[in-house]
Amino acid sequence: MGDEDLPKGAVLVKNVLDSMGIKHYEPAVVTQLLEFCYRYISDVLEDAQAYSCPPRNSIKLEDVMLAIQSQEAFQFAKPPPQEVLMQLAERRNAQPLPELKNTFGLRLPPEEDCLLGANYQLVRGPAPTAPAESMDIDSRESPGQSSLRRSASASKHPRLDPWPLED
Repeated sequence: MGDEDLPKGAVLVKNVLDSMGIKHYEPAVVTQLLEFCYRYISDVLEDAQAYSCPPRNSIKLEDVMLAIQSQEAFQFAKPPPQEVLMQLAERRNAQPLPELKNTFGLRLPPEEDCLLGANYQLVRGPAPTAPAESMDIDSRESPGQSSLRRSASASKHPRLDPWPLED
């Protein structure tokens, strides 16, 4: 596909990529960057229109600048400073790792630090809401076939609870 077949925005994105020295890229890269540009510009213009004075059809430079600052503050997350990250790393690394048991096989940390345990507990609770009498699916039993029945005694078994209980 030649540049004459592309929209002006796509040609502009290709020119920016070429000017940055990027010569080899997938065609979807141009489409993705073009979509990002359109979405960002439309969000900025919508915010600028909301910030403008009562005639909403006129937008001033100050409204656009405020909208850009708002987009930067809320849409693009800034990483914390390097010093803060180093302090957090030093504090975390000051804690020693748990001791491993001197056993054969796969060495794992304590069970509470592993994600290998069951994520449920058996709970003995009230029976689910079901009628106490048995329920027949097929009341006309033919010889050699049995009907499915549910009795009140089936509710005495423990049930599985997917969320652990707070002790």
